[in-house]
Amino acid sequence: MEEELERERMRDAERLKRAAKTREEFKKANEDLLKIQAEIALKEKEEERRIEEHAAKQQALDHLKKTKEEERFRQKQAVRQKLIDRQIEDLMKVRDQQEEILNK
Repeated sequence: MEEELERERMRDAERLKRAAKTREEFKKANEDLLKIQAEIALKEKEEERRIEEHAAKQQALDHLKKTKEEERFRQKQAVRQKLIDRQIEDLMKVRDQQEEILNK
């Protein structure tokens, strides 16, 4: 009977020991999980920052491209307008000459 009580106490002590070990393992696993989650969150934040930085650069490049296209368009329009003005001037000279000839 005494031996049986001793064995029961040993089993209880072993069970408590295993339970404590299991709790420690869970605690360590939870700490590891929290650490991994923090690392993942940090990596996601860094990736988001890089994406936003890339988007900002792309937006700046798009704006620059649009500005350059608008400038080229304005320059082409200015050249066309000069040509048109010169043609008008030449045609007016021809008209004036023809009128002068007709008036003589």
